[in-house]
Amino acid sequence: LRDVEDLTVKHRRSRLTEKPMVVLDGPFSKVTEVRNRLGPFLDSLLQDTVPTDQLASLSLTEGNTVVASYSLCDGLQVLVCQGDITKQKADALVNAANEDLDHCGGVAAALSKAGGPDIQSESNTLVKYIGKIHTGDVVVTTGGNLTCKKLLHAVGPVAGKAGGKEKLLLEKAVNSALNLSEIMEFKSIAIPCISSGVFGVPVTVCSEAIVTAVKEFGSQEERSLSRIILIDNRGEQLVNNFLPVGSYSSFF
Repeated sequence: LRDVEDLTVKHRRSRLTEKPMVVLDGPFSKVTEVRNRLGPFLDSLLQDTVPTDQLASLSLTEGNTVVASYSLCDGLQVLVCQGDITKQKADALVNAANEDLDHCGGVAAALSKAGGPDIQSESNTLVKYIGKIHTGDVVVTTGGNLTCKKLLHAVGPVAGKAGGKEKLLLEKAVNSALNLSEIMEFKSIAIPCISSGVFGVPVTVCSEAIVTAVKEFGSQEERSLSRIILIDNRGEQLVNNFLPVGSYSSFF
């Protein structure tokens, strides 16, 4: 690794598993280069000698894996995770909701099922009293059985119904969720790739909008939020789309 410039290699032990790991710090392109070079070597190792699934990433919670981490202004940590948001631990979990808060498909259905009937019940009550939720807005309900303090329902745009403003409306939704978390003095929030599933907006548009909103939020000062988790279950596609260019750490 000595021939790779602008890259720092650190040896640590995982605070969660006590297993040894290597942390690569540097520009995204350099870290990706080293990951690609080390991949075949790690894959060639015997499973019973070196567990490659433990070396390849740092587990944040059961079933979910941190594939990358980077820092924004004043130490705001952003984690990119591959896994199931219903198993994610955070003060706030963000749901990809529709305007009726009818959690019948995609991420919304999964969160509602895992969280229990109170989520849909509170959602129905909200819509009854305040009406449909506008695209770009966010409302709060209980998280039920989910490992969060509150569930934030962010209404993202639907492909073909936003007049070409999908990216702007999605940025608004993410900003609303982040700002609401600030008002509620939360320390952590987990955000899925809103609108990229049943709503049909291209995943590249969604991920760009989410990253833009997160970076804008990260430029603010005196935040209560210290950790933002971007989570999806689409493997390498998630890494390629969610990771912005900049200082970046990859866990092995």
